[in-house]
Amino acid sequence: MSELCIDAATYAALAQLHSCEFWTADKTFYEVVKSALSFVRYLPDYP
Repeated sequence: MSELCIDAATYAALAQLHSCEFWTADKTFYEVVKSALSFVRYLPDYP
């Protein structure tokens, strides 16, 4: 896992603790977690 994915995982954990969405531009991370972590969103999909 790359350093960027570790950073994204840390921020996702914080978002989960605070019950909020986590928007990421890290497509690799998003593709790995999107089915398990529904609160993680991909930034280019922002309305």
